[in-house]
Amino acid sequence: MTERPGRYRAIHRLESSCGVETWRGLDQRLGRPVTIRVVHEPESQDSDSADPDSADPDSANPDTALRLKSQVRSLARLEHSGLLHVLDTCVVDGGFAIVTEELPPTTVADELATAGQLSQQRATHIVRQTAFALQALHDHGFAHGGVTTKQLGIRSDDTIIILDGPPTADSVTIPARPADDIRALAELMHLLLAGGPPRTGPDRSVELHPEISPELHPALERALATEEHLAWGSARAFADALPTPREHRPRRDDRHSFLRSERAWLLPVAIIVVIALAVTAWSVVGGRSTTVQDGTSGAKGEVGVDVSLPVATLETNIPITIKRRPSPAGTLTVIDIADFDPTGDDRAEHPERLEFINDGDPARGWQTERYSTSTFGNLKRGVGLIAQLGPPQLVDRLVVRSPSIGWALEVYSAPEPPASIADWGEPVAVERSINGDAVIETGGLEAATLLIWIVDLGEPVTNGGHRLTVTGVEVSGRPVFG
Repeated sequence: MTERPGRYRAIHRLESSCGVETWRGLDQRLGRPVTIRVVHEPESQDSDSADPDSADPDSANPDTALRLKSQVRSLARLEHSGLLHVLDTCVVDGGFAIVTEELPPTTVADELATAGQLSQQRATHIVRQTAFALQALHDHGFAHGGVTTKQLGIRSDDTIIILDGPPTADSVTIPARPADDIRALAELMHLLLAGGPPRTGPDRSVELHPEISPELHPALERALATEEHLAWGSARAFADALPTPREHRPRRDDRHSFLRSERAWLLPVAIIVVIALAVTAWSVVGGRSTTVQDGTSGAKGEVGVDVSLPVATLETNIPITIKRRPSPAGTLTVIDIADFDPTGDDRAEHPERLEFINDGDPARGWQTERYSTSTFGNLKRGVGLIAQLGPPQLVDRLVVRSPSIGWALEVYSAPEPPASIADWGEPVAVERSINGDAVIETGGLEAATLLIWIVDLGEPVTNGGHRLTVTGVEVSGRPVFG
C-alpha cells in the first residue's frame, strides 16, 4: 500500500479477503498503534465483455467501494465503546484506506478455546455488551449480519468490541437485517454456554441444550423464533431480558418506580424504630436508680447510660442487649446508579457499563461516549449519573473516582429524579479543572437523589477524542433517622 506521507505506516498485513486488506500500522504523527483497512478499487470494465469467472476474488467491485465510502462517512460519526473508533480515511494506490483504533490481541474465540465453555455470568456480560453495540448500529441504519466469537475482541478493560463488521463485512456481503443480529446473539449465548449452536428439528423448531439454564429459555427461544411477530423487537430488548446470576439490578426503566416503592415502606419502618429508641431511652434515664432482673442468672445490677443495657421484655426471659453509641459520619449505601442523558438521541449513555462502577476494579468503569471536543462537540450541555440513596440522608461528602484529567462537574439534589436538567434546580456544588478523583464536601446536605452532571470531559484520550471514565461513586454521611 502507499502510505500517507508523514502519517501512517503499514507494518504487518493481518488478513485479506473480498477486496479488503487489514494491516497493523502506526500513526507516526501521534506515535500510536492503529489498524489500517485498505479497500482496492478495480478499474471499471465493460459489463458485456467482462468474464465473471476471471474476476480476481481478492478485489472489490466498484459498487462495494461506493457502499463502503458511504458507510465510513456515516459510521465516523457513530461513537460506541463496542464499535471500532474510526480515526481517519486516506487515499492509497488502487483504492482508499480506513484507519481505526488498534485491534485488541484477544478475542472471545480465544477465551472460549481456553475455557471450553463459559459461566452464565461471563456469557451474559459478553452478549449484553455485544447487543448494545449492535443496537447502536441499528439505530443508525446499519446491521452486522451475525457476529461470531472471532469477530468479538476483548479490550484490556474487559470491554467487548466488534472487530469485523460495518464498514467492512456488511459492505461485501448481502445487506443484513437487525433480526439477523438478534438471532445471532441468541446463538452466540448458546455457543458460549454449551459449546455449540442450538439444534434445529425437522419442523424448524429449536431445541436448547440441557445445560442451558431454564431461566434463559424465554429470552433465547423468542430470539430464535422463525416467526417474525414472535421475535424480539430490538437487540436492546433482548439484552434487557437476559437474567444474570449476579446481584439483581432493576432494569433502567424500572429503577425509579422500584425506589419509590421501597421508600414507601422504609419511611414508616424508620419512624417506628425512632419511636422505639425514644421510649427505651426515656425509660432508662427516668429509671436510672432502678434495677433490672437478669433472666439468665437471677442477679441484680444497676443500669448505666453508657454501657450495654440488658432489657428483659420477652416472656422467655432471654436478655436483649442495646448498645448506646454515637452515629459518626460513615459510608452511605448507594442503592442504584443510572445514566442520565436527557438531550441524547436515545437518552442513554452507555447503560451497559454501569455495572463497572464500584466493582472493585479501577482498571475499568463507566464511560461517556467519545466526543470531538471536551464540551460534547457542542451537541449537548452535558451527561450525568444519578445516584439513588433511598430514604433521605445527610450527605457530608461525595467522591467521584476517575482517571481523567481536566474535567468538570456540577452536583444537584432532588427528592425524585426529574426528567430534564432544568428541573433539578440550582447546583449544590460545582468543581472545575479536576485532575483524577473529585472530592466534594457537601456539609450535611439532606438528599435522597444526587445527580453528578458532567459539563467538561477534560483532556483527550490516547486513542483520540474526549471521553470521561468513572470508576467509583462514594457517598459519606449520616442517616436522617437514627
